[in-house]
Amino acid sequence: MKLSFSRSILAGLILSTTFFPACSRGKPSRGDLFRAAARGDLSEVTSLIKRGADLNEDVGATPEQNLTPLLAAIARKHEDVAVYLVGAGARVHPTFEGYSAADFAMYFDQKSVSQILKSPQLRSQK
Repeated sequence: MKLSFSRSILAGLILSTTFFPACSRGKPSRGDLFRAAARGDLSEVTSLIKRGADLNEDVGATPEQNLTPLLAAIARKHEDVAVYLVGAGARVHPTFEGYSAADFAMYFDQKSVSQILKSPQLRSQK
């Protein structure tokens, strides 16, 4: 499958995490989990989820984008974080500009994530 992510989308995923430090230890703020997932900071991701961060928070500019922590982890090639998020219950079927988490995993050559996303239980997840 050939995907055609725009350069601006991929640049946004990279830049959205480059200039932001780790979040504080209080209640998670909007985007904290997304940034931690995109940085590949598994311990911070775990901590944020324990403190109540929304696994499926959409940090996209519009409601249709569905730019989630799972997609950020996959796009930045942090398989361990992506696998953890799926195991923690992250929804795998929201799409970002028409591309699902499985599409992202194939495009970014994330084999272990692709395998998990092919499971029958996740295919039926809505």
